[in-house]
Amino acid sequence: IRCAKVFIPHSGETEPKSGDYERLLYVESGTLAVTLVGTGTGLVAEPGDMVFLPPFTEHCLQAIDVGPVSVISAWALSG
Repeated sequence: IRCAKVFIPHSGETEPKSGDYERLLYVESGTLAVTLVGTGTGLVAEPGDMVFLPPFTEHCLQAIDVGPVSVISAWALSG
């Protein structure tokens, strides 16, 4: 399992990302919007919320509301 801390500045957005692995996001601070690319759907997560993304789910993360977002991202690579 690999983990990374992701910091997104206010109104910032990540590039679209997906992989052949499950991803779990834990929101430490701020308000996070997770957009599922090409589906027209997404969700909003607050501090303490966890978001599960299945393999091959193309997504973008965005800091919304009044400040930056801090997220812990965890994923398992096979092999």
